[in-house]
Amino acid sequence: MRSSLFLLGSAALALSACSHAGSDFVVDGPNAPPAKPVYEPYVPVEETIDDFITAAGSNTVLFETDTSQLDGDARDTLDRQAAWLITHRDLAILIEGHADHRASDAYNKALGRRRANAVVDYLVKKGVSRSRFTARSFGEGKPIIDKGGDIQINRRAVTVVLDAMPEDMPKFIERN
Repeated sequence: MRSSLFLLGSAALALSACSHAGSDFVVDGPNAPPAKPVYEPYVPVEETIDDFITAAGSNTVLFETDTSQLDGDARDTLDRQAAWLITHRDLAILIEGHADHRASDAYNKALGRRRANAVVDYLVKKGVSRSRFTARSFGEGKPIIDKGGDIQINRRAVTVVLDAMPEDMPKFIERN
């Protein structure tokens, strides 16, 4: 009796193992999962960034709380950025908008977008082609200082100069 129960249990175990073998562990052939695309992060060329920051003084402009208006210091920095960008017409430009943590996620995303668009609009008025820009808002998602100290530095727009716009980054200007 014991041996027949043992044989019956062994057979059931073997059958259950066979039913799963082949479906979970196939690495090639017709049952293989489709290859996932590998996204390469954009890596700007350091010499280009260094040259841009040397010429412009900064790749970042700061904002007061709850505004996307450019002050005099921001306009001065953007004037120098525009002069450099006009002479380097083959480069793509990403403008990142940021906010501090003092409001909701949705509000900060919208504020970051308004800040990025304010920079794009200003640089376009200075003669940089709009087609070179992509604007992105990170809201409060990429703070430099996390909820302590002088968080004004989190209220910013950053100009990122790229040799070419990455293929996975859409060519558009985010609007409210």
